[in-house]
Amino acid sequence: MFWLERKEFADIWKANPSARAAWRLADRLLHAPGPEQIQAIVDEFGDWHTEVEKLLSKDRARGSDAQLLSTRVTVWAGALLHGGQRRSIVKAAEDLLTRLGHERSPANVLTDATTSSRLKAAEITREGDRAFHDTLKKGLPAAILRHLWDEFPTQHELLRRWAIGIAADRTVPEEDARLVTTALWMLAVHRHDRAILDGLASDLNGPRRALAVEALTNAAGDAEFGRYVRDRLRQWMDAQNPSDNKVDLVIAMCAGTWGMQQPALALTRLGKAAGHKAFGSATVVTAFRQLALHRPDEVRKAVDQWLSDAEARPDDDTLRRQTLGSFLALVSSDEGTDLILNDTLAPEARLRIIHAWQKLLSTDDAVDAVVTQLSQWHERFQEAVDRREVVVDVLADIFTPPSLRPGLDRLMVTKESAILPFWREVLVLAANRYQSSKEASTP
Repeated sequence: MFWLERKEFADIWKANPSARAAWRLADRLLHAPGPEQIQAIVDEFGDWHTEVEKLLSKDRARGSDAQLLSTRVTVWAGALLHGGQRRSIVKAAEDLLTRLGHERSPANVLTDATTSSRLKAAEITREGDRAFHDTLKKGLPAAILRHLWDEFPTQHELLRRWAIGIAADRTVPEEDARLVTTALWMLAVHRHDRAILDGLASDLNGPRRALAVEALTNAAGDAEFGRYVRDRLRQWMDAQNPSDNKVDLVIAMCAGTWGMQQPALALTRLGKAAGHKAFGSATVVTAFRQLALHRPDEVRKAVDQWLSDAEARPDDDTLRRQTLGSFLALVSSDEGTDLILNDTLAPEARLRIIHAWQKLLSTDDAVDAVVTQLSQWHERFQEAVDRREVVVDVLADIFTPPSLRPGLDRLMVTKESAILPFWREVLVLAANRYQSSKEASTP
């Protein structure tokens, strides 16, 4: 590796790069086809700083400040949308000029430089309807965005709103919006920039929410920076009143690819998110169902631990709300119900499960969702010869305390005032158990 002694590397060694950076440089050199690639590798290793400065300073001497700004915003828009449609890049550039206070009336636009000349000045080339910065300079678009954030720190909020606004704009094709969200999550993890992650989570709504889920899923799985992103997800859910957008985003991530790949981490965040949603929330139910389908062992272990923790810390209202919301969401699907019923075969787990149901029936804002779910159990198990007895036995334990019988009354009587045999059986068994326990406790 005698190349490392060449003068092109002198500044790199003076900067005393980290071991990780030195390894990355060595790897790039090992795969270089020949010494003619050395300068490009050195430039890339230096984050293309000289090249970016040259792009942004182009024609400074000959052009006006307005022309310079027009070129710069086109350079930045091209980096944000590298490989996007030309019209999307032009729109992004125009939007940034507007945010910077430049009037963009039809007369201003039509007397400005043409699109072709602006792209040429920014050294952006076209391939069909798509436009690119120099594709031979690997990593140049990302380097341009990093340079933008590094060199203009007082403008971060404006730049962030601009970039996320482009991704959120429905007139921008979805594939181009995806280029933006990809560029932003990569910028965010490189800079450990909470504000960019928060913006992606909060400001991409409706059909574009899927892009935020996709971007943050990729960021959370990143080998080098993923931990930072995962910590941010948890911090959002630990907040007292996170925005609905952030809660829904975390739930969607936990129900998707990331949740399947890292279920233990996803379940921790999903459990916390459940505490911010209404009991019986369809999105939480769906998320737990997906995890129960694909990672049942991890779900069983997590929920059992939450139930145990909630009993050990009865004064922790936040934990109680998260645990009960998660438990109800889990049993609101057939897959989750089966996991829980299987656990009732173990005495200690069964007791925790019974207590969870009883706490739900004693929680005013949960009762309607609980009754709805138990009605579904009735529909599923009333004719299930092989499982009816087990389910009735569990339900009788749940309704043994007389204080919980109002919930049973709602289940037992139909609109036509008929009594359902399934629930009558539960009531009789529950009443007998209460009487037996009362007699056993009498001296």
